[in-house]
Amino acid sequence: MVFDVADGQLRAAERALSQGTYDLVSYVYTATDRLQHPFWSLHEPELYGDWQPPAQIKDQDYVEEAYRRADDALGRVLAAMPDDTLVFVVSDHGVDPHDGRMEEGEAGHRSDGIWIAAGPGVTANPERLEMRVIDVMPTALRCAGAPVAEDFDGVAVAGVCPASSEPE
Repeated sequence: MVFDVADGQLRAAERALSQGTYDLVSYVYTATDRLQHPFWSLHEPELYGDWQPPAQIKDQDYVEEAYRRADDALGRVLAAMPDDTLVFVVSDHGVDPHDGRMEEGEAGHRSDGIWIAAGPGVTANPERLEMRVIDVMPTALRCAGAPVAEDFDGVAVAGVCPASSEPE
């Protein structure tokens, strides 16, 4: 069911992108999150001690499949965009098998996620930048050249945006 929903969301995003011009497109792939929490124990069973999953799913790796499909979805969405599109790939958190209900085989959250930027003005940067979840929206607004509200709890992280988007 989770993959069916993800496939429907992907088709909707591709349809929206095929409609023509747009200023902003947001596409959210939720299957990785929806499946890593309950099924991380199938991905790394050695972390869960004596816990055993139900027999009918024991040999499945839904986490690996979710990430394989996420990679495919990202490729399809990128293929539907013009080459000069500014793109961000962002997660709201990572996974931590020790921050969940391990006795039930469920993984939890870790605070580290990812932010990947590509497109006009974005150059490769080997430096790791720190960003909190509350910094994502102010940073995205800054990169898009939009004003950032002063009452945001987060801040726009310098060095993420293309040089042409940085405020003066």
